[in-house]
Formats: sequence, structure tokens, C-alpha cells
Amino acid sequence: MPSIKILFFAAARELVGGVQQVDVEIQPRADSSGVLYLRDVRTYLAGAFPDLDSIIADVTLALNMQYVDAEAEGTLSLQDGDEVALIPPISGG
Repeated sequence: MPSIKILFFAAARELVGGVQQVDVEIQPRADSSGVLYLRDVRTYLAGAFPDLDSIIADVTLALNMQYVDAEAEGTLSLQDGDEVALIPPISGG
């Protein structure tokens, strides 16, 4: 089970009580042959931090400082020590 660093920015940080980062071990889904995919992090976060529910579908995930298209989240496997950042949409005008 890989240990992943999760970074929270902007509104995501506010919704998790000001926490900047957490280190977590996430169990891969049973149907994934023991592989942890980036999409699994999004699922984990929705359960572990219920207050993120309002934005979790809209955040962009970055893996090791590279933005990831939402469609690719199911194909990118994670390794021990990877870093995932939650980048909420920016609003304003």
C-alpha cells in the first residue's frame, strides 16, 4: 500500500480546516489488481474529508507537480512517495 503525500490549496485547504498536507496510505480498489490509481485518491478524499464534497468533482489533481486531465486519472498508477495536489477551480471576475 503506497504512502502518498496530499497537498491542499486554496478552497480545498479551507474545507479541510486549514491543513496544508497529509501523508496517507490508500488501499487500492479490489478490482485494480493491487494497483493504486490517481482516481482512487479522489475517491479516498471524498470519504476521508466529507467537507470536500462540494468541490471534489471540480478540483484538478496534480501528480508530482504535473496537472492531470480528469480522463487520465484512471490510467495513472501511483507509487510510494508520490505527491498529489488538489487545485480548486479559480473564480473571480
